[in-house]
Amino acid sequence: MTLLFKPIPIFLGDTFGSTISVMLFPDDLSKARAWHARHLSRGALQTYLDAGHSFDDRFSAFASAVGEVDVDFQQTHARLSGASLAADALKVLWALVCDGDENASWTIAIERVCDATSVKEAGSISHIRKQLKLFAPVMHLWLGWQLSDEACPREAELFHIGYPILFALRAWAKSRPEAFRSANSYLEVEEFGPWPELAEEMGRRGGYPRKLSLRQGVQNSL
Repeated sequence: MTLLFKPIPIFLGDTFGSTISVMLFPDDLSKARAWHARHLSRGALQTYLDAGHSFDDRFSAFASAVGEVDVDFQQTHARLSGASLAADALKVLWALVCDGDENASWTIAIERVCDATSVKEAGSISHIRKQLKLFAPVMHLWLGWQLSDEACPREAELFHIGYPILFALRAWAKSRPEAFRSANSYLEVEEFGPWPELAEEMGRRGGYPRKLSLRQGVQNSL
């Protein structure tokens, strides 16, 4: 099986905001674009305007993007909660693999996350599986956020941390029986990957997956 990633779409030249918006809405790029526009209006764009600059053609799409799709706080909060659960499950699975657990599986990883989650709905197996399916194209980036030493890591760091673990888990899953792979397809989706300049940098830099213990894996980081 050959997997080709989809480069993160860059909105208005802003790599950080674009990465976060796609991480929140990997299933709906129109919502990602709208969320990004709102992100800019509260931060980077306001700083740009406060400095005395004015709009030019490069920002001609901004106003339409803000009103294109309604993305409210409740939606954003729900997406953050779901992304956290998906990343937790991925992290626990990787920790089980690092510990050499021969029975490592998504089922066990999800059960561990359920045990560590206090909210009843969020801690249900079906709910976590739903979040894994939704965030599968970006769960490696949310894992990179969880494992970063920075409170607000650079977008490139999310790829540098998350991608090696994703590749290592795919290699591990490929060694498992076919029945395991067909029942656990979260690792087999076409993920969102780096834009061309970052992909070139990552190719030069390389990287190895960070090892985790199970104790580290069950800690909820988001």
